[in-house]
Amino acid sequence: MSFRAAILPGQFNRKPLLAFSFVVLGGFAAYKAAEFLAQTYAGTQWYQGFLMNAYLWLLLGILFRLSSLGLAAQQTALVEQTARSARRWMR
Repeated sequence: MSFRAAILPGQFNRKPLLAFSFVVLGGFAAYKAAEFLAQTYAGTQWYQGFLMNAYLWLLLGILFRLSSLGLAAQQTALVEQTARSARRWMR
């Protein structure tokens, strides 16, 4: 991992569009930040509503997925147990 991290900066020198992409992405981020600040001038109720709605759907998704996640964990444990017992009998 550290060896790859040492090689990586040298590879950036060979990519001429990399600096341009950083400028474009930085400009886009600045534009979005300015747009957000302009929208908050009128108030942040719309943003608070958006966050509450996003959290609602996220938590509802987690809530209704929990039962199937538990079943998937049980099935995985059963498969692993079966594979272990099959390997024991193959020796």
